[in-house]
Formats: sequence, C-alpha cells, structure tokens
Amino acid sequence: MEEEAADAVIIDLDHKKGIRLAQEQRQLHPTTPVIVISQEPRETGSLISLLKPLKKRSLAKALLRAESQAKDPQNLSSTLPSLQIASAPVASAEESGDDVVMAGVPPTSTGYQIARHLAGKDLQAFLGSTPDIDTSSAQQQANIRYDPDSFLQGKLRQITAMTKQKGEAVRLQFSNEEFIILYPDEEMAQINMSESRLGALSAAPISPDRLSFTFCDDLFSPDDGAAGSFMRLDALMWKTALWASQGRIPYETDLHKSVALDRWPNLTRLLLLPNTLEIAALWAEQPHSLIETAAKLKIPQRYVFGFYSAVFALGLANTGETMKTLDYIPIAADVGEKQPASASWLSNWIPFFRSKNR
Repeated sequence: MEEEAADAVIIDLDHKKGIRLAQEQRQLHPTTPVIVISQEPRETGSLISLLKPLKKRSLAKALLRAESQAKDPQNLSSTLPSLQIASAPVASAEESGDDVVMAGVPPTSTGYQIARHLAGKDLQAFLGSTPDIDTSSAQQQANIRYDPDSFLQGKLRQITAMTKQKGEAVRLQFSNEEFIILYPDEEMAQINMSESRLGALSAAPISPDRLSFTFCDDLFSPDDGAAGSFMRLDALMWKTALWASQGRIPYETDLHKSVALDRWPNLTRLLLLPNTLEIAALWAEQPHSLIETAAKLKIPQRYVFGFYSAVFALGLANTGETMKTLDYIPIAADVGEKQPASASWLSNWIPFFRSKNR
C-alpha cells in the first residue's frame, strides 16, 4: 500500500531505522496517525506510544486513538518529536484512560464532548444508580433484569426486521407531531422529536396504543429533515437500549455465562460510556461472564450490564457454546453495512486479534 493511502502507520522504534522513519512519516504525512512501539518509554509527542510486550487491550486503545486522530487531524501537532528515551515517566496508550474510553481523544472532538457530558449528571439516565448486587439473592437478581420487548428498544428491533424484509421505509408515529422514520437500505433514522423526549419514550415500557407504524414510500433525503434529526440506525438502537436498561440486563441473561464479542462495535459513532473500550477489549481477547468482567476491571456492575444490553441490542454479543466455534473474534464495526473495501478505517480493525495472548 502507498503511504499516502495508509489509514495509520505502525513503526518499531527499536529498529535501527525506526526513529528516522517515524520522524519522516510525520514530516511527509502529517495527517496520518502514527503508532510507535518500543521497549522503553520515549518522548513521542502526538504520536501514539505502545510499550513492548504488546497486549491486545493496549493495541485496541491505540487503534481507537488513531481512528479518532484520523477523523480530527487538525489536532495533530506538526512538531517533530525527539523520540529519545524519556527522562520522566510517559503514559502509553495502555496506561492512559482506564476509567473512561475517551483517553487520548482530542478535547474538541464530538466523542470527547459526549463522554465528558455523560460523566456528569446524565450518566444515571443511561446506567442507572443500582449498587452491585449479591448474586446469591434472587430478589437482587430480579431487580437488575428487564424485558427489552416491552420498551421502544424491542419495538424498534421488531419493526426494523420487518422493514429490511420488505425493503420499504416505515413511519413510527407517537403523537401528531412526534415520529421516527426508518430507512432500511440506508440504515438511517429520521427523528422528529427532542432528545429528552426520545429518552423519556425509551426509558419506560411502551403500550401498543402509544405507538403506531405504517410502511411508506418515503425516499431517504437528508436535506428534508432539520439539522441533527438524522441518526444511524445502529446508533439509535444502541441509545434506546441504554435508556431502557439503565444498567440492567435482558431478563433471560445468565450472569455467570461467558460473553464474547462477535464483532467490534463502532465506538466512533455510538454513545460512549465509561469503561466501554476496556469491556469490549476484554471480551474480544477472552470471554468473561458479566460478574467476572466487573470484578476483573474493578468497575460497577451496572457499567458492564449497560454495555452488554447495548451490544445485545445490536446482535454483537455471543454467549454459550457457540463462541467455542470461533477461531477468532471477527472484528467489524458495522451491522450489515455495505462498504467498499477501501472505505473502512483500517478495514474496521481486520481480524488481527487472532492470538489469545494479552
């Protein structure tokens, strides 16, 4: 591949030409993200640093940071880093951001603003406030379960399946002025209501008389809607699942069964939550149960439960015997999205996670 067409460049600084290659790369292609790996911490500036031996989770973090840099290249420094061994400790991609997925993402980016916003008052709307449960208590287990089909999340799933089968758009009507139009071919949704209203409709069980839907011949046209009224269908499903779950899990979920990821969620366009990347990377490298995940990462159970509910809504979570047939986790960001091979960022992290080593 020509350097100009590369999504990102990875350079081993311990190679005899590594430092020169890294500096030339930044000078000749200043908007291309560069990941550098080395045995010792180095002064890397805006280059993304990884320490040897490489771990799957740290590489996942580095790739997410590289993808964010590629989408927001004006934040990359044009100053050439010295790349000399650091005289003071330097945080690598592996060490930074264990608490929040957005470590290393430019503060001006949309994703950073969403994550920072969620870290405040609105986090409870998506992850609730339920404390960790005692799994030996049947009552406490019952309290952290919900039925997705009773919420907008489930209605969207059912109606979306029908629209894809018919190949027609569908209009979901909630009131005279509040509606959502789903476009199956484009995998987009047009939402004619406020964010707060959508959240309220998603967070409570929805009765049949509050929602009607009709197939329509509407053609997708972004110019027809108000600014910000369009959302990718997977992003809408993700968001409504988080509002519905509020840190709970679908009622049939086994807390002690191991969970793996069938595909990697596209974190650059989905609503970001604390520890999202840590949970995803853990499940991509080695299946863990929901309870094991919270204990291993030392995070509240509701963070794990909420993330599981969201990936479950997109069909990305895999439990039980079926995951034993997976030779590797086929990392892919999009659900059914049709793209030319050249369109995806780093081919959606092609299945390089073959090794089980961390």
